[in-house]
Amino acid sequence: MSFNGQLLYLGSDPFPEQYVQASSYKVTPNQRQDLSPSRNALGKLYRNVVENMPSKIELVLNGISNDEWEVVRSFINAHYINQAERKVIARFFCPDTNDYKEEEMYMPDPDFTIDRIKGNKILYKPITLKFIGY
Repeated sequence: MSFNGQLLYLGSDPFPEQYVQASSYKVTPNQRQDLSPSRNALGKLYRNVVENMPSKIELVLNGISNDEWEVVRSFINAHYINQAERKVIARFFCPDTNDYKEEEMYMPDPDFTIDRIKGNKILYKPITLKFIGY
C-alpha cells in the first residue's frame, strides 16, 4: 500500500492533522538496535543487530488554544491501551518501506509553554508530541 494522504493513525482513527505543522512531522523508522557490539584487537566492529526495530515519530502542534488542545488530548486519551504508560497502537506512513507500519508506542510527557492569555483562552506556543516504539 502506498501513501493514502494520512501520516498517522492511532488505532484505526486518523490523527487530527489540522493542528499539526506539516513540515514538523518527523519519523525515524525501524531504528536498529545492537546487543553487545564489540571490537576485536584490530578495531573491527562486530554487531549483533536485534530483530525488534522500533520507530519514533515527532510532530509539532501549531500554537493552539486550550480548547484545541482539549480536542487533541481527548483524541489521544481515547486511544490509550494503557493509560499509565501512555501506550497506543500507532499506524504511520513509513518512508523506509513506502508503506504503513503498525507499532505499540508510548507518548512521553509533552511540555506546555503559554504564549499568552486572551480572555478565557490560553494560547500555547507550539507543542511537540513524540511517539516512541517499544
